[in-house]
Amino acid sequence: VRCRNYDLLHRQALRKLPWITRNDPILSRVTRGVRLDRSSILGSQQRHNSPFLSPAAGQYPTVLLLPDLPTHPILTQWHHPACQLLEKSFETVAAEYDRAPKQWHHNDVGPRSAPWQVLHLMNQGQWKQDTVLLFPNTTHLVKSLPNLLDNCIFGNVFISRVQPGSTIAPHCGPSNVRHRLHLTLRTSTTTACPRLRVREETVTWQKGTAWVFDDSLVHSVEFDVDHTATMAEERVVLIVDLWHPKLTDMERDVIQDLYPSTAVK
Repeated sequence: VRCRNYDLLHRQALRKLPWITRNDPILSRVTRGVRLDRSSILGSQQRHNSPFLSPAAGQYPTVLLLPDLPTHPILTQWHHPACQLLEKSFETVAAEYDRAPKQWHHNDVGPRSAPWQVLHLMNQGQWKQDTVLLFPNTTHLVKSLPNLLDNCIFGNVFISRVQPGSTIAPHCGPSNVRHRLHLTLRTSTTTACPRLRVREETVTWQKGTAWVFDDSLVHSVEFDVDHTATMAEERVVLIVDLWHPKLTDMERDVIQDLYPSTAVK
């Protein structure tokens, strides 16, 4: 469903592009990105990534690649205010998670060895009112974050859950206009802690800590089983999508017009 939504909106964006940007040179970066042949982006994996297409090796977003946007695997310092605000409110978010009833859904992104379960507060730019009612404090907090990516199909807010023994195969997000923030609610305290690999960098989750990465870069997850542990410990994180801070306000507005939020079944 998610891929079909992306494909449909990208075709619509191509048709709307001349009317929305009107060849304004200030929006040339958006125009170039929308018109870029997506097959050439994915094909660059076999060509070790053309510098014309991306400023970074291993960057293959599946829908929209804006040229000339700087990147780095881990971007926590770029979004320090948002991370700091969530870390200060960690106890509130964690307590609300513990209290709320949960109807998990399986994430349909990429192959995996075990279920990758998600609970959306916002899905492809649309707030899910049934879940928002269960997480009022978390929702209010997220809506106050600087650079929150909303009113756009690339924006999501959700709780992600993986179990020991899980692996999530290398994959890329849909666009380099977004960055992905994680606030760790639960994680393993054993030696078999879960790991996120973003290109050549590896990060582990620490309870109460927030950090940000560029999910348009190739990334994957491994969560080994600790056979010496007396109790299996899951990894649970709050995930919030943020705008790339180097985008102008005008570029954000145009991307929202070209790739608006859409109903997700």
